[in-house]
Amino acid sequence: MDRQRTPVSRENPRPARRRRWIWYVGGAVALAVAVPVAGAAWFVARFNPNDYAPQIITAVQQATGRQLSIGGPIKLQLSLTPTLTASTLSLSNPQGFADPSLLTLDQVQAQIALLPLLHHQVNILRLVLVGPKLYLERDAKGQADWNFAPAASAPATPAETAPAPNGKRPRYKVALQAVELRNGQIILRGPGSSPPNVIQLTRLTGQASSLQAPLHLTGAAAIGATKLTMQGMVGPVARLTGSGDSPWPVDLNFGFAGASATLQGKVTRPQNASGYDLALNATIPALASLTAALPPSWLGGLSLPPLQNLSLTARIADQGAKLPAISNVSLKAGAADLSSLRPGLTLAALDLELPGLDRSGTLSAKGTLGAMPFALQGNFTAPSAFIPANWLPASTPPAGNFAESLNASLGNASLSLTGGIATPHTLAGAALALSLSIPDLAALSPAAGTALPGWKNISVKTTLIDPGGQGLDHAIGFDSLAANMDNASFGGDASLSFGATPKLELDLNIAQADIDALAAAWPAASAPATPATSPAAAPPAQLVPDIALPVSLLRRASADVMLHADSLTYGKATYSAVQAHAVLNKAVLTISPLTAQLPGGAITASASLDASTDPASASVKLNAPALALGPFLHGFGVQNMAEGTVQVRLDASGHGNTLPALLGSVTGQLGIASVNGVVDGRVIGQIFGGALQSVGLPANLAGAQGPVSVRCAALRLDAQNGTGTVKALTLDSSRLLLQGGGSVNFADETLGLVLKPRLAVGGTNVTVPVQVGGTFLAPRYSLAPESAVRAAAAAASGLAANPVQKALGANTLLGQVAGLL
Repeated sequence: MDRQRTPVSRENPRPARRRRWIWYVGGAVALAVAVPVAGAAWFVARFNPNDYAPQIITAVQQATGRQLSIGGPIKLQLSLTPTLTASTLSLSNPQGFADPSLLTLDQVQAQIALLPLLHHQVNILRLVLVGPKLYLERDAKGQADWNFAPAASAPATPAETAPAPNGKRPRYKVALQAVELRNGQIILRGPGSSPPNVIQLTRLTGQASSLQAPLHLTGAAAIGATKLTMQGMVGPVARLTGSGDSPWPVDLNFGFAGASATLQGKVTRPQNASGYDLALNATIPALASLTAALPPSWLGGLSLPPLQNLSLTARIADQGAKLPAISNVSLKAGAADLSSLRPGLTLAALDLELPGLDRSGTLSAKGTLGAMPFALQGNFTAPSAFIPANWLPASTPPAGNFAESLNASLGNASLSLTGGIATPHTLAGAALALSLSIPDLAALSPAAGTALPGWKNISVKTTLIDPGGQGLDHAIGFDSLAANMDNASFGGDASLSFGATPKLELDLNIAQADIDALAAAWPAASAPATPATSPAAAPPAQLVPDIALPVSLLRRASADVMLHADSLTYGKATYSAVQAHAVLNKAVLTISPLTAQLPGGAITASASLDASTDPASASVKLNAPALALGPFLHGFGVQNMAEGTVQVRLDASGHGNTLPALLGSVTGQLGIASVNGVVDGRVIGQIFGGALQSVGLPANLAGAQGPVSVRCAALRLDAQNGTGTVKALTLDSSRLLLQGGGSVNFADETLGLVLKPRLAVGGTNVTVPVQVGGTFLAPRYSLAPESAVRAAAAAASGLAANPVQKALGANTLLGQVAGLL
């Protein structure tokens, strides 16, 4: 029997074995993955995040000294990437702040990777902060709520110290891959009850390609109606938890109101924001646009100049102190119209350079003011000299170079200030040489905005000091002052102390001063333009202006002023050997003595004003045996020619806090006498013309131009409590003989006088009594009745009898008036 042969397969068995090995490997890999995933899922299923809430609260309190509260339970949503959610979080403020919280959050969501949990790592794949509000403010003592003081010895609550059900909890490292902030706010509260300023944080996102990669940030915010943008890159968030030691890079760009800024560098210890070294670059096309976009309270009422095309660069580095090290500062500004600060002011360029806080800086600027160019160049002391020592590192050496210099020019005028300040932060120990040169002061009128005197060749040299080392903010002084100009030369020393009790000390020496020439160079006052339909200005109601005495200043200030003048020219008369000493002490101002050699004789005077009483009291004494008649009359507005001398004696006192009150209470005597003088006839017409015309006498006879011999003129006035009685009033001249008497009321400035002019008309002597009423500014003349003449004659010598010699006796008129005084 034939055996049937079974067919043999020709298929190769090796591929089948290969497929089995692939399944084995795949299964092993799947098992290797599934087991950790299952373990992680088992861990997450048993993980209760609320068990860690007390630890989180304790850690925050130990790190910040603040209380963290979590309003609701922490929820865990299970998935391949579990999500933790916490709501209503708040970080407290210390006592004394208007807002109870520093930070509040509506919700926090954290999406976490599973596998790293097995290695005690919390890798946050995505963190979402919803509705954060950050409240920034200072308390009444100036302490900021963002300055944290860790609570080193805060007592732990039982909930914080209770062990977890599974025993000791391991510490977790945290890393962040992506972050998003939604609808946040930064609330800036200013001092007092002013409303806070709010920065709206519309959106902020951060994204990293991995947990070890840099975090790329993009943000949008708004300050008022102006948008603020931010984008750039920082290092991995893992470094904020202390993981790793590589430098943490920073590269951020900001934009606001047309301005832009970049911040680039690195931070070696980002977890506590220390060890930073950053470069700042900013450009501001228009500073006015930037300041207009900021809330006014941010600038503290400061009005910044409308500079344009600003560029700022600086390096900011941590130096382990309150204040960072700031170096390589460069601030430049381009051309700008600054007419809003000063009409006609334009800036061509501005440059400020500061190598470092411990090094001197430079400042330069140039531009025009009106049609005149100006330039400014200065070197200033290292800013560290002004910074409190506890703000700087202990290793910082004390600043030793306090040199200052400033050179400025405006047109042909120049100013220089060079020297130093021994203690800059208190401005004490100043010694700065000041030099000023002005070829023509009037040429600076357009820059000053007002007409200036035409004084020429002004040169001033002095040393600016702080008397007694008080500091320039407390006192300022000028040592060895020397000033020269055409028609004047003077010098001396001066000091002024500020504060609640200011004090002035001045020793002024005038070599020569031509007051006539200086006054002639003074610009004439221009009458203000008024519309044609506007009514004429009302005349003043009284002669003496209603000026209040500086009683308050006298009560709190002190002064010691010495004045010496070798030669003063005034009214074409020269006064020499002028000396005056004024002292203000304990609210009493005393001027004694006041002496001078005047043309024809000397003058001696003294005065006092006692402000220690209310009202203040004043007294004045003056004795001038022989004043030049011309300048004397000029002082009363009589400008025509007058030659001769006049004797004046005054002894008066009064009380009041205003000039009218002093005059209205005056008590004392005034005597004026002159003999053998010559005046222009217009002087007589200006003084007595109105009285003569009122009674029909030809004033042009007495007041015509031409020399008039004045044999004698005299006035004696006695005052009691503001009422003056004319004891003698006489004019004996070649054209007019006049006598008078009556009363003067200084309180209301009214007149009650009677004049008896005697004038030769057609070879006949005519005498007609004139009554003078009205006020000082508006006298009224009329024919005097006999009763008025008799009343005035009761007190006035010579009014009843015609001959002057009979009225005053056998002595000369001048001698008689002197006797009456």
